[in-house]
Amino acid sequence: MQIKSKSKLLKFSILLGILTIIMLVFFSTYYFSINNSFKNYENNINSVVSSINKINDNIGSLYSTSEDTTKILLDSLPSKVNLLNNIKHKLNTINPSAKYKKSYEYLYKGLDNNILTYNHLINLLKEPLNKDYEKNINKLNDSFDSCQKYYTLFSTKNSAILLPNNLKNIIIHSTNYVYDYMRKERDKEISKNQIIEFYNKIDEVYSQFNSLKTDYLVQLKNPREDHKLYDSLDSKLDKDLEKAKNLKKMLYEISIPEDKMNIYNSLKNLLYSYDNYIQSFKYTVSIEKIKTSNKAVKVEELDALYIDANNKLSEVDMYYDSFVKLYNEFKKSIY
Repeated sequence: MQIKSKSKLLKFSILLGILTIIMLVFFSTYYFSINNSFKNYENNINSVVSSINKINDNIGSLYSTSEDTTKILLDSLPSKVNLLNNIKHKLNTINPSAKYKKSYEYLYKGLDNNILTYNHLINLLKEPLNKDYEKNINKLNDSFDSCQKYYTLFSTKNSAILLPNNLKNIIIHSTNYVYDYMRKERDKEISKNQIIEFYNKIDEVYSQFNSLKTDYLVQLKNPREDHKLYDSLDSKLDKDLEKAKNLKKMLYEISIPEDKMNIYNSLKNLLYSYDNYIQSFKYTVSIEKIKTSNKAVKVEELDALYIDANNKLSEVDMYYDSFVKLYNEFKKSIY
């Protein structure tokens, strides 16, 4: 009876030993496989992280305060986006275990916003005059903030995404570039509107001057035939002097763009010369009126009185021709 019990105990012990060995082999193989899988995952993730850091460091190195930064970024960013998209495709082929699933999601979302940030940056720099530029700047800042947040949350053994400080500087530079670009365009538009307004006012003065401009010598015929008509001519000269004075006042009220002083001064010289001409002619008419009040005087002798007035009229014609040349060039530059 004892022999049978010992035999059963021996068999049980042998069976238990075999089962123990099988279990040890199974669990050793299982844990080796798990550890190997973890190690492969970590190696793949470390490779992805290293590639992302390398690309972002390269972009960060492009920053400078020079005006060429924008062009350099536009030339470089598209190829870097392609590289990041390739990394994203590689990341899609990696299957994380439950242990790394959350960390993997943070890395994926960080990379997705990393790519989005660069795409927003490209679009912003390519179209600085886009009417939605404010929205585009907000999208750029939002995607960059999300990128930083998810990269910070991501963690794995011996790996971390470290965005270079210059990436933020690049975003600040790019938004400032767009704001400056918009401001310059608005200034151009304002300047253009000012020039058009200046042209319109100059044109108004010029048109009224053309209606006023007269060679008064031909108007002496009637007073010389009827002495009483000198008063009518004198009255007309007074009215024309007042009109000339008003034109000068209109000219003074015009705001002058910096590069348009030449045409302004040309019209100013014309108005002043015409004012001088009227005054000279008016004075000479008064002399003629006195000379002819009691006796007949030859026309040649009377015409000789107008040498100064005629010289001033020649000066008016000279200033007129000079102004018209500038005026036509100015008009052509606008329209």
